[in-house]
Amino acid sequence: DWATTQNNLGNCLRLLGERDRRSGELAASVDAYRAALTQRTREADPVGHAMTLNNLGISLRLLGARSGDPAPVLDALRLHRESFA
Repeated sequence: DWATTQNNLGNCLRLLGERDRRSGELAASVDAYRAALTQRTREADPVGHAMTLNNLGISLRLLGARSGDPAPVLDALRLHRESFA
């Protein structure tokens, strides 16, 4: 339940960050998704793990696009591929 709550928190923070155009909420969503992944492992919860990886990738892509830094975008691509593996 805790990991699901962290994932949902990340979703809410990402939506706020998309609307507000500041990166604080997006950065917080990344933290929430990473926290969820400590419990949502591929072995323990394969579907939840894939969903959270995808969500994390979306937030990283948005952060990279806003900052002009390609590193988060590249991380996002890696995570999206990993979520399908």
